[in-house]
Amino acid sequence: MTIALLAALGIGEFLTALIITVFVLVAEVLEGLTVGRGRRAIGDLLDLLPHSAWVVKDGASPVEVPVENFAPETGVLIRPGTRIPVDGHVLSGNSTVEEAAITGEALPQDKLPGSRIFAGTLNQTGALEVSVENLGRIQPSAGSSRPSRRRSKPERPFSGLRIGSPGTWSTSL
Repeated sequence: MTIALLAALGIGEFLTALIITVFVLVAEVLEGLTVGRGRRAIGDLLDLLPHSAWVVKDGASPVEVPVENFAPETGVLIRPGTRIPVDGHVLSGNSTVEEAAITGEALPQDKLPGSRIFAGTLNQTGALEVSVENLGRIQPSAGSSRPSRRRSKPERPFSGLRIGSPGTWSTSL
């Protein structure tokens, strides 16, 4: 953008320089709006996840446990009308699961033993026992459970190019 502005100003095309500036500013505003909406959508999905679930251990009665304490292959009982806290596969039970928030599928999906299940979806009709594969939220040891708020600037398309001797281009590493 800077080169285009300097070139336009250098040849006396002030209107062109103004148009370039307006286009770039509009693009930055649209980018900010899009990034903000994306962050809010991810935050809303994370807010859908339950903080605890019922764990089944060795045939004993289910015990409510915080999701952070789950380990892979843990058996989790998902009751009708509750959100599913983990990614995994169904060990036992039959139900329909509304996956619209995650997959975009408008119709509820039937879940049978062996079916894949996603965190944040809504179990509708029956009880399921699910084997944990992944937690639906980021692990505390991996960093924050919220998306980064740091503004990331995209790399400019020609920032790595520099002009060497006349007629040659080289890239800087």
